[in-house]
Amino acid sequence: MESVPTHLSRVKEPESPHAHPHPKHVKQRYNPTAQPAVDCPQLKEDDQATLHALQWNGFPAHGPLDAATSIELQPGATPTLLPGDMDSQYTFAMHLLRGKGVAQNLSRCVEVLRGAAAAGHDKSLYKLGLLIEAGLISTNDPADAHLYYEFAAVKGLAPAQYKLALHLLCVAESHPAHFAPAQAEARIWLKCAASQGHARAHTQLRLIDLNSDNTKDSAYSRLTSWWLDVVVAEGVKEALLTLAKQCACDPNRTLQAESVALMKRAAFRRHPKAMYRVGYWYFNGMHGPKRPDIGVSYFNEAIKCGSREAECGLAVYQLRDAHARGVAPPPAALPQLESLARRGHSQALVELAMLYRESVCVPTDPSKHAAMLKMAAFQGHTDAKYFLGMALKDGFGMAPDPTGAHMYLDEAAKEGHILAQHALAQCKEQGVGTLKSPKQAVHWYSRAAAQHHAASNYRLGQMYEQGIGVVKNEVNAFECYRQAHIDGHVPAIFDVGRCLLYGVGCTGCYEEGLWLIQAAVEGRDVRAMRELASIHMKAGTSQEPEAVTLYHQAALLGDLESRVELAVCLLEGKGIQKDVNRAFKMFVETARDGSTRASQKRDMCICDPDKHGITNIQDYSFEDECDTKSMMSTTSSLAGTSTTTNSCSTRLFRVGMRFLDGDGVLPDATRGVSYLKRAAKAGHAGAQYWYGFQMEHGRGTKQNLKAATNMYNQAAQSGHVEAKYRLARCFDRGIGISIDHVVAYSHYFALVHSMHHVPAMVDLAMMYWHGRGIPRDRARAMTLLHQAVEEGDPNAMRQLIMLKGRRMPTHAQEQVSWV
Repeated sequence: MESVPTHLSRVKEPESPHAHPHPKHVKQRYNPTAQPAVDCPQLKEDDQATLHALQWNGFPAHGPLDAATSIELQPGATPTLLPGDMDSQYTFAMHLLRGKGVAQNLSRCVEVLRGAAAAGHDKSLYKLGLLIEAGLISTNDPADAHLYYEFAAVKGLAPAQYKLALHLLCVAESHPAHFAPAQAEARIWLKCAASQGHARAHTQLRLIDLNSDNTKDSAYSRLTSWWLDVVVAEGVKEALLTLAKQCACDPNRTLQAESVALMKRAAFRRHPKAMYRVGYWYFNGMHGPKRPDIGVSYFNEAIKCGSREAECGLAVYQLRDAHARGVAPPPAALPQLESLARRGHSQALVELAMLYRESVCVPTDPSKHAAMLKMAAFQGHTDAKYFLGMALKDGFGMAPDPTGAHMYLDEAAKEGHILAQHALAQCKEQGVGTLKSPKQAVHWYSRAAAQHHAASNYRLGQMYEQGIGVVKNEVNAFECYRQAHIDGHVPAIFDVGRCLLYGVGCTGCYEEGLWLIQAAVEGRDVRAMRELASIHMKAGTSQEPEAVTLYHQAALLGDLESRVELAVCLLEGKGIQKDVNRAFKMFVETARDGSTRASQKRDMCICDPDKHGITNIQDYSFEDECDTKSMMSTTSSLAGTSTTTNSCSTRLFRVGMRFLDGDGVLPDATRGVSYLKRAAKAGHAGAQYWYGFQMEHGRGTKQNLKAATNMYNQAAQSGHVEAKYRLARCFDRGIGISIDHVVAYSHYFALVHSMHHVPAMVDLAMMYWHGRGIPRDRARAMTLLHQAVEEGDPNAMRQLIMLKGRRMPTHAQEQVSWV
């Protein structure tokens, strides 16, 4: 059977339905109710129907070539064209495709193939399907390849029947609703092809039978019975390789040793792909010790058998090994890799792109990195799609494009790429390039975890334990943690130990859980250190020094919670000599690093230093810290607006509000106002608002309406919503400033229409009702009041009842909150 030449093909013929490049398009063609007739391989030809179908979707159907067709041949091969002889036209088209004895001309080749296909030539129909699937023929619908395969299959061509079966198996995998009918039809076509001696169809048929049997105990017996059939169908070398791949895909990993042994036996029989794979294992230390020298030998033997993958792999190994040892690489390594990339070898393109990213024997070049990944991804290379998606996500070599990154990662993930599945799950969870969907994130984490991706198993366990995107299930969480631990994920050691220690999702085993937590401590896991320290603290006074040691170790590794616990031990004298001043200093320093609990402890000490005996509190000056240029700026959101403050003023504001509200301290309005005043001077919008509010009502300070209005104005300029409302009321009612209804109206209007501020809605309604500074509009006033009543504002209810001239009910009077 003729095939697409290597230098023109962009998509290799898939070896399994999982590798098909266009599974999402096949569903547009598949009809579950239509079953092919398979009683005889040759069906009655209906040329008119075939011609009409080929003209579908804008494909012109050309008739057979006649004897007068002008053909320019180069010296050498001269194919003979006979009028009406479709085989000779097909042979001529293959010469045009390859450029053998005639100038290479893809468009002319397609024209000749369409002419023969219109006359019902089965090989031409099949070849057109291959060219469409490879992307060499532009089409509005990639599923046209499926149509051509179907035409060739019903004419009895075994390769077309095999390809059509692969398409149907893709439908069965990607569309569960059509699984049974699609797989049944695929089996029929595979049987047709196998009956004609098609080896791959026979192998695929046995793979379906093998995968449909879920009996774990009979795995070895099934492989033994299957072995003889595969050997007869494909030969010993292909059978060894196929069996090795099947064993490697075993989800229970019970056949991993058999997979390695079979692959090595196939390599011993000089199968190029097997030699490349075994050499790759020796290079990376997989399934045995790392032996690069043996890997080089396998690669060299594979190269002698024509393996371009081995040629690419050997060049990459030589470059990376030289870079790691700091020596010059072999002179031919980089030119060889570049030569393969120029010839369009997708793996060489990916490897060279990664060298340009990592500066391995070549200077860093983000643009070349991106360009090569795009070329390889266009050819359907799964690794290239993954790396291109990550480059688009990180903005390396191109502008960041979260949507494009999500698209490429999605394609690679659907093709079974484990890292792409994990990255896609993270995008779904974080909303990168798509809407946040924890449920979809769980799906893709599960897909990657099924292939023993440790990090996916670990994150899946966390989502099961916390109920994120899935029903909370501690049993499943423990199983995920355990599998991640088995797969070598170090952080999972602590979580498995914690679950065993406290019986989370499993039958508790205190000794085993404690042993695992101690193992995690040896692995420098700060969570394990903190947990073990907590266990020592609960055990009694005698073990408190050990707890302090663990807290100290975790604090040195940067754990803020451990630093807080260590400071608490210093404050209370547990396991260490009491030192309240040092503890207060640690609270201050840890709070600066962003610890909320440390901020609370620090504020507690500031509010009542005498209780704890702190004498160095004067060394911690709020005013001095506010003037320090190195203070970190943060942004906080207040009712939809952004207010820029610094950490110093924020702490002053919190302390002041705690004194006003009596939060953990005795209420002291005067002391609270003093803190608010200092925070307001430092520019804190919230402090400016509340300081103005206290001055307006004379709480904790002398009443000063003018100064209160000034504070409201400063806070409003910083975007504080309530300050804007209070300032509008001051202008409306002349509080501390001259009445200006126009300014008041502008503030009310902005608050209502931009932020849907309900109290401002009531005041704006009253301005419309009385016509203060604006034309009277009582209809609009009533509309605004009704909206405020719907929002549950009791003052709006009171105003509405008064305007309608009715007595307000007693329960409504009780709900009214006067400001």
